[in-house]
Amino acid sequence: TNLQAALGIGQLERINTSIKKKRKIGKLYSDLLDGKSKLQLPIKQNEFAENIYWVFGVVLSPEMQDAKFIMDKLRKVEIGTRPFFYPMHKQPVFDGMNLARNINCEISENLYKKGFYLPSGLTLNEEKIAKVVDNLLKIIR
Repeated sequence: TNLQAALGIGQLERINTSIKKKRKIGKLYSDLLDGKSKLQLPIKQNEFAENIYWVFGVVLSPEMQDAKFIMDKLRKVEIGTRPFFYPMHKQPVFDGMNLARNINCEISENLYKKGFYLPSGLTLNEEKIAKVVDNLLKIIR
């Protein structure tokens, strides 16, 4: 719609500023969480792209509790998180159409079970990110 187009154009006018801020957030999370064996962090770049950290997703190691457990603990200290996207083959619409029966998508199911997004809004500052990291590390120890 025209309204959506106007909103999109407005956002594009400040996209470079937003990307710069998202990368700063991503770098700070990465620096603070680097080397924690219980967490898999997003990659900074690959051979064709550099991460803009639209979101900052972490995946828990196999021996850890499921992400829901960690997310619930973070919520209790007023830190909002979001689960990874629900696996496509588990969507009710596909189940009802018999399109995904007997499909084994072990990787996407594991990512959904073990992964979640840390807060990554543009208003985050270093103090808030440090609070998220401190609380996360207390929980996963």
